[in-house]
Amino acid sequence: MNKLHTYYDNLKVSRTAPLEVIRAAYKILAQKYHPDRNSNNPEAARIMKLINEAYEVLSNPIKRAEHDSWIEAQEEKIRKIQDRNSNKIKNEQNSVDSRSTLTGNKKEILKGFSWLFFITLMGIFVLFLLPEVFSKFSSENEHNYTQNYSSVDITEIDSEASESLIMTYQTSFDCTKAKSIPENLICYNANLAALDRELAEIFHKAREAAVNKKDFTQLVRNQWNDREKNCIDKACLEVWFANQKTILTRVAETGHVNVSSLGKKISPKPLPNTGIMGETNLYGVAPLQIKTPYDGMNYFVKIDNAYTNKNLATYFIQSGDDLNVELPLGSYVIKYAYGPKWYGIELLFGDKTEYAKVDKILAFDFDGYQYSGYTIELVKQENGNLQTTSISKNQF
Repeated sequence: MNKLHTYYDNLKVSRTAPLEVIRAAYKILAQKYHPDRNSNNPEAARIMKLINEAYEVLSNPIKRAEHDSWIEAQEEKIRKIQDRNSNKIKNEQNSVDSRSTLTGNKKEILKGFSWLFFITLMGIFVLFLLPEVFSKFSSENEHNYTQNYSSVDITEIDSEASESLIMTYQTSFDCTKAKSIPENLICYNANLAALDRELAEIFHKAREAAVNKKDFTQLVRNQWNDREKNCIDKACLEVWFANQKTILTRVAETGHVNVSSLGKKISPKPLPNTGIMGETNLYGVAPLQIKTPYDGMNYFVKIDNAYTNKNLATYFIQSGDDLNVELPLGSYVIKYAYGPKWYGIELLFGDKTEYAKVDKILAFDFDGYQYSGYTIELVKQENGNLQTTSISKNQF
């Protein structure tokens, strides 16, 4: 059967291709043949027009159904013509077989040759003239199609791209709703899809750890917009994923979302003096002493109200120092972060920061004679009378 060239051929997809495959094929071809990227190719604009026409029809369920009906009708016409011609040739061949038998009679011999001469002429007609008639018939029936359904044989799609149209891979987003070139490239490439899933896990950790949620949202939006605007091939996306992994991993580890300094190397800052952090009008009466070992670890301590979780005060304690302060009466929870190097109030001790809390609620009160408080030694000891538990940054 003569092969019809349809919109499916223009997009290099099968007639049963789902919409997501059609969309991906269009994106890949549009990326390859867009006139802006083919200024030296005069055919690019024509090919791009054909690609757009094909996508307009195949992405519309109603237009696609009409196109499918047209294809079936044309194939049926071609099939009938070929069957009719095949039967005609077969019948004529049978006629030759039944009437060309030669006998010893001269008259019958001449008769046989006359039929043979006739059949020979018919054969010449079938072989040389009928295709021209058929071609004219086909062209007349396909007049409307060639006007509206122009075709082009696009053969320069990369083999990797062609294979990628077969299926989509699991990603962090819905590939059936993918609209941009980067999203479609991710959906139809196994390596990019794996990088997308990995980055999604890091993203969730970074979002939870981010100190400033608004800045984090803006950071992610800026990075995503940059990808959508500039990445139109696999290589660009691989670089983008690598950069995002570095940025979001640092946010997940430190909670720092300062967009201007994320790409820069952070440096340690001078240690604050042991004592309260920031200005405060705190007035206390009950004593609190915190002792630290001289082991190279410095401490950032938070005192929170045990029932409202409101922060009362924060203190810095250099390694080996003792903190001696007085707190207002009340019940408190003590949490602390520690590490060797100080990077500031947002980063604390950087990626080396550890977090912990005192398990017991500490009550600072007055019994009518004296104020009662606590002395805490942040030293791990066997049979110690005060238990501590490691916590996450979010719990801190």
